[in-house]
Amino acid sequence: MRNISISLVFFICLFFSVSSFGAGIAVVKSDSLKAYNKVLTGISLESRLAVEEFDMKGDKDRGQKIFEVLNSKRPSAIITIGPEASLLAKKYVKDIPVIFCMVPDHPKYGLSGNNITGVSVLLPLKTQLTILKSVTPNVRNVGVIYNPKISKSVFTDLNKKATELGMTLVPVLVDETEEVVSGIQTLQGKVDAIFLFPDPTVVSSVDVVKDIIKFAFEKKISLFGIGEEMVKEGALLSINPEYTSIGQQTARIAQDIIKQNIKPGLIPVADPESVSIALNITTAKRIGVECSMALEIFTFSAYNEYPIKVFK
Repeated sequence: MRNISISLVFFICLFFSVSSFGAGIAVVKSDSLKAYNKVLTGISLESRLAVEEFDMKGDKDRGQKIFEVLNSKRPSAIITIGPEASLLAKKYVKDIPVIFCMVPDHPKYGLSGNNITGVSVLLPLKTQLTILKSVTPNVRNVGVIYNPKISKSVFTDLNKKATELGMTLVPVLVDETEEVVSGIQTLQGKVDAIFLFPDPTVVSSVDVVKDIIKFAFEKKISLFGIGEEMVKEGALLSINPEYTSIGQQTARIAQDIIKQNIKPGLIPVADPESVSIALNITTAKRIGVECSMALEIFTFSAYNEYPIKVFK
């Protein structure tokens, strides 16, 4: 009985909190994560329309109630932050523009439809490879470890791009997570660098990722990791989304849709406009990164107006 009462109070409060909608933007967060709050800050900074925030707090039932009320109150657009909110929007919202963001590997979630578009959370891997070549021009042989059952097409695309850039990818194929650590050892003496991408067999285990970082550090191989946390742990470099910028970009898309009455389904999912580069200077010193490479990294960041975050 108490749970029913709490649910009813939440529903009533939610109903009245959106009573002013009509020309505003509803923002639904999947949860109260720090990264999601940075996106929300960006949306609020950029939006010229009223913004109302709703937090699912990781609760799908709560999320369903939020979308039921939004369907009745009809904001001009709905921005969803995170996979859970975005999937619920796809399920329950059919004729209000939905712009998603902060959804890793968004194609696998099937986030498409006449009323849906969004902003990707990651730069395309080929673009990342291009940036890495720009900041480390002397790198020639790059190790890539992946599960061919999952990421064969990803590796094929990367290999084509690497050839264009004058690099050679040295593949290590694994079928199980348990094979990753022994597989990575085979790269010793064969590569200048290791490039990680989000193959779940390779990066889903924290312990395995730490072992990869340790191997690269000890063998003085440049490791291009995934995210700032991996750089903090000892990877040399990573290219990361700027979450506040993603929020601003998403808000601009929402406002364009509203102002120009565009069908969201006709707008391709956008790549993030701004990224940051994370560099571990302790690792750089330990593996013998030349001053010229460090200068290339800082020069590239400054020229492209990419923030650079330094860890040690």
